Amino acid sequence: MAVRDWINEQQKLGIYTFSHNQLKDVFPTISPRTITNELYTLVGKGLIMSPYRGFYSVIPPQYQLRGGVPPVFYVDQLMEFVGRPYYISLLSAAEMHGAAHQRPQRMQVIAELPRLNIFATKNPYLQVTYRKEIPESLVWTRNSEIDTIRYSSPELTAIDLVQFEHVCGGLSNVATVLAELIEFIDFNRGFSAVCTLATTVTFQRLGYLLYVVLAEREQASILWNNLKKANIDMRRTCLSPRANLSQADVNKKWKIIVNQELQIDDL
Repeated sequence: MAVRDWINEQQKLGIYTFSHNQLKDVFPTISPRTITNELYTLVGKGLIMSPYRGFYSVIPPQYQLRGGVPPVFYVDQLMEFVGRPYYISLLSAAEMHGAAHQRPQRMQVIAELPRLNIFATKNPYLQVTYRKEIPESLVWTRNSEIDTIRYSSPELTAIDLVQFEHVCGGLSNVATVLAELIEFIDFNRGFSAVCTLATTVTFQRLGYLLYVVLAEREQASILWNNLKKANIDMRRTCLSPRANLSQADVNKKWKIIVNQELQIDDL
C-alpha cells in the first residue's frame, strides 16, 4: 500500500489527521526521506495540509478549492500531538454558547504556555492565545463532525473576553457579546476556580461592564459578592488600558476610571 492509499483508507474510517512519525511506523521499509517527498507532493496537490511541523490533516474534496480545512478538523488532535492543554475560547466559544452576533473570522483557541510555533501562514483560520495554566474544571467538551473538542464554559468565556479584549475587537465588541452571553452565565458556578484565574483588574472591568454598561445587576452582584468572599481587594484602574480621556469619571463600586466611551451594537 502506498502512502496516499493509506491516507485515503484512514479518511474512509473518519480519521483526518496523522503524523510523519506515524507513517514511519506504518511503512518501516520506506525511508523517511521518501515519505517526506510523498507528503510534499500531496501538499502541493492540495490533498493534505501541514498546520504544524510533522503533523498533517487531510483536505476533503469540499474544502480543496479553499486550500485548507477549518481548524475544527484538526485542533484537538494537533494539541494532543504537541502535548499542550487547550480550549476553544473567546468569540469562538461565545458563538458555541449561542452568542453569535460578533462572529470571529478565525477560530480562537487558548493554549497553555510556553508558546508554540504555530504559524499564521499555515493556520490562516486559527488564532492562538496563551494562559499560564488551563482551568480544566471550567472547560467543557462537545462532539464535532470529526472528534471531541474542548471549549470554555460561559463564565470562563466572559472572563477571557475581558482579559483578552485586544484580540476580540475591543471592549465595545466584548460588551456586545456579553449582552448575548449573559443568559448562560452563573458566577456561582465554579467560582473558586474562576477567582484564581484572572487578575483583579479583569474582574473589575467585567463587573463594570455587567453592572453599569449592560445593567445586568444579578450576575454583577453575584460576581461582586464572590469577590468579597474571596477577599479580593480592588484598587482604582482604567476601564481601557489604551484609551485616554482628558476628563474621566470614576465608578466607585468597581473602582473603574471610565476612560473610554463604549458603543454597544443593537442585538
